[in-house]
Amino acid sequence: MTRKPTYEELERRIQALEEEARERQKAAVEEALFGSESLLAAVFESIQDGISVLNPDLTIRRVNGVMKKWYALNLPLKGEKCHRCFRGDDQPCNGCPMLRCLQSGQTEREVIPGPPDSPVEWLEVFSFPIKDHRSRQITGAVEYVRDITDHRRTEVALRENEELLRSLVDNMLDTAVIIDWDGTVLFFNQAGAALAELDSPQEALGINMAQFVHPDSMEQVAKDLERVRRGQGGFLAQYQLITASGKQKWIEALGNNIRFQGKTADLITLRDITERKAAEEALLRSEERYRQFFETDLSGAYIARPDGRLIDCNPAFARIFGFSSVAEALQTHLDCIYPVSRPRPEFLRRLRQERKLQNYESTMCRRDGTPIHTLENTVGVFDEQDNLVQVKGFIVDVTRQKKMERQLQYAHKMEAVGTLAGGIAHDFNNLLMTIQGYASLLLFDLDATHPNYEILQNIETAVERGAKLTKQLLGYARKGKYQVKPFNLNRLVEETADTIGRTKKEITIRRELAQDLFGIQADQGQMEQVLLNVCINACDAMPDGGELVFKTANVTEADMQGRLYEPKPGDYVRLTISDTGIGMDKATQERVFDPFFTTKEIGRGKGMGLASVYGIIKSHGGYIDVESEKEQGTSFFIHLPASDQKFQSGVGPAEPLMEGSGTILLADDEKMVLDIGAKLLERLGYTVLKAGNGAAALEIYQKNQGRIAMVILDMIMPGMNGGAVYDRLKAINPHVKVLLSSGYSINGQATEILQRGCDGFIQKPFSLHKLSVKLREILAEELCAKPCQSGTA
Repeated sequence: MTRKPTYEELERRIQALEEEARERQKAAVEEALFGSESLLAAVFESIQDGISVLNPDLTIRRVNGVMKKWYALNLPLKGEKCHRCFRGDDQPCNGCPMLRCLQSGQTEREVIPGPPDSPVEWLEVFSFPIKDHRSRQITGAVEYVRDITDHRRTEVALRENEELLRSLVDNMLDTAVIIDWDGTVLFFNQAGAALAELDSPQEALGINMAQFVHPDSMEQVAKDLERVRRGQGGFLAQYQLITASGKQKWIEALGNNIRFQGKTADLITLRDITERKAAEEALLRSEERYRQFFETDLSGAYIARPDGRLIDCNPAFARIFGFSSVAEALQTHLDCIYPVSRPRPEFLRRLRQERKLQNYESTMCRRDGTPIHTLENTVGVFDEQDNLVQVKGFIVDVTRQKKMERQLQYAHKMEAVGTLAGGIAHDFNNLLMTIQGYASLLLFDLDATHPNYEILQNIETAVERGAKLTKQLLGYARKGKYQVKPFNLNRLVEETADTIGRTKKEITIRRELAQDLFGIQADQGQMEQVLLNVCINACDAMPDGGELVFKTANVTEADMQGRLYEPKPGDYVRLTISDTGIGMDKATQERVFDPFFTTKEIGRGKGMGLASVYGIIKSHGGYIDVESEKEQGTSFFIHLPASDQKFQSGVGPAEPLMEGSGTILLADDEKMVLDIGAKLLERLGYTVLKAGNGAAALEIYQKNQGRIAMVILDMIMPGMNGGAVYDRLKAINPHVKVLLSSGYSINGQATEILQRGCDGFIQKPFSLHKLSVKLREILAEELCAKPCQSGTA
């Protein structure tokens, strides 16, 4: 039977086993540690980055082969301070990650320059703390060092390239914009900010590009982007954009695909073409305007070769020269528009010499041979050998202007002669005034049985005939309206036609008078003179008989177009007097209204009839024209402004001669007129104060205004005329009574004075009876007028 071991034996056996186990465990650990260290050493040496194990005091405990290679000049490394080996410094490097790691117990990173004299330029350093597994105390640190020289160089180069690219993009004159497929802006350059009127490119980032697109261009933009995204190629197009301020701009866009930020996007380059677009549109408008101007210009524009063949012309050119169309004109040689062969060579000679001709006057002819006067501005086109190859010109038909120039010269001549005639009539009327006055005074005291009574009446008759002559002179001088009243021209035409019919039995009278004819404002006596003078000339043109036609009609200025004058707008009464007589040639027609011009034999005409007609019609604001051909008769066309005032018919009974009393101031610069005027007034019972000029009249009136009932004031006086004297008299006494007197008519200055409040006008020469009536009209309230008991003047 086996003996059981004792407690001591068991205890020893257990101890032996424990010792054996410890030995085996130690051997196993040693074997495992040896294997781990071998593995760690192998791994440690195989790592291609530098590794150092440092003590807390920064002494090197262990380094791998890469680190030894980098620090080859500083071996041995073990036991040395890392900063001494690395930089040769006694103090740790600034910003040393190892120090930060030992202090913080955390992993630290730093990028630092490589060791001096080493091919390594840049290192990335990681520091990992080593801690005791029991106490967690930091017992050192592992320094992991990576050579990033190439990476750094690549990074720097990339950054430089990016900066260069950014600089290039930002300094582009064109806008560069990148958008994703939703339209969101991913990139915008500086030019884009300026184009969109943003403060900076960053303002556009994240904005949908659609908000910058004009609605009119939205559809086209969408189509072009869709084509690019389908891989159908890029696009080049023009759109309208809207800036941040709402301004519209035209851009030219070039678009294509690009990879940006890891995804496919659209790169679009934009160029502002607003000014170019405006210039193109302006050019188109200019070309259109030029073509329109060329086609619609009233002057005849043409382009021709020197040999006379037309290259182009406008409708006005065709119209001026009587062609039915531009096409017909282009088939015609320019030589045909010159009446003779000489002017065209002379024209070309001057053009070659002067290069361009301005206001070149010449006589050309229409297609039917009618001569026309032209004014031309022409430019020659020359080749490199200085040969004239083209003629470009604008031709204006100035035939009508030439006629108007002649008429203007004629009007100036008429005006000058009219001024002379008016002056003569004025002075002649003053002489007649003296004769008329003395004859009236003599007749005042005689009865019809006196042997001198008839003689004095003959003197008055001669004075009346002289006054009618001056009326003709004043009529020609356009100073011939004496008593302007509204009346019906038809009545005057009927009376004149009846008179002519009774005296000229061999002439047939025909009337075509408008029943609703407008009234006119005119001097009836002057209108009688117009009709009689025209009719007398018509009768003289029909010595063997013929037909005299009177026509009246209501017209407007539109019915008077095509004349050499521009009528004032309004309604007119037209009187046409036509005969079937011998007619007139062109030369006679041009002088028919000249004073003292006559085609009649000596003793049968003075040449004042139609001249006075012209002056009278002009003085009434009217127009007169004549049309005539030899052996075809003559027509006079008279246009007078219509009046809406009602006209009166009939003449009242003659008023009796009236005496009066009171003081009258008579002012006249003609001594004879002043003397006879004073005698006439005194014979009528008035006291007279005489003044030989305007200044004297004012002085006398100022001293005697309390007893002066009226002033008879000559309108034309030296120093101070009647108008100025009248205004001064009104300033002295606003209620002063003034009667104007003049050898001129009531026209012009006299009418203006009457409109300012003057009481009346009397034309020289005037009789005692006319003076009596005027005085009574003005002084009826101030003076007790009574019928004259003696005399019949």
